[in-house]
Amino acid sequence: MFFLDQIHKMQRIFVQLVIVTSLALSLLLTSIAPAEAMTVNFTWQGNQGYSATGTFNYDEKTAPAILSEKGVGTTQALESLTVSFAEPSNHPIKTYNTINDGVSTGKYFQFNFNTMTQDIIGLIDIGGELPGDIYLKGTVDSNLSLIQVSASGVEEIVDSNSGTIICHAEQNAVKRSDAKHLSRFSYLVPRYSFASRFAQNDMISLLCHFRKDEA
Repeated sequence: MFFLDQIHKMQRIFVQLVIVTSLALSLLLTSIAPAEAMTVNFTWQGNQGYSATGTFNYDEKTAPAILSEKGVGTTQALESLTVSFAEPSNHPIKTYNTINDGVSTGKYFQFNFNTMTQDIIGLIDIGGELPGDIYLKGTVDSNLSLIQVSASGVEEIVDSNSGTIICHAEQNAVKRSDAKHLSRFSYLVPRYSFASRFAQNDMISLLCHFRKDEA
């Protein structure tokens, strides 16, 4: 009889271990799920043939409906933003990496984006800021001007349009390194038929039941 009691006790301990392990690994793997990175490419074409092309990234899961960024420092949602300018002959003028790893370096930088419609909206100011630089500034759907800054600091509008800027979005799953490594151990989430029939809440309830019986 004593021997049977010991076997029964060990079975309970084993089931508890299975439940706790399943719950812990399930919660851990869920918490490091891949981020949904949205990459948006945009193009601006001036009336005189100058152009601007760029790309920016943000996490679709955490970004607000209206993504708004301004000035230097840690961004609210944008993870990166790059813009390049070209002459009418398509000869490149300059490229600016305004945002890297969620940090903006543009003092006058301004950018607004509707994540629901996937459109750049409102006021924007992207590009360079120093003498010899070039930047795009204005209001989308109203007027956007390409401005060249001379070596002496004088600003000149070299091209403009009626505010049209075209966007194209692409969604990519970005796997975090931790998730990549832990995915190897997904087999550790028990496939034991008894435990697999229970959801996380049922596991917790069952564990509490065993502890109550042992008390």
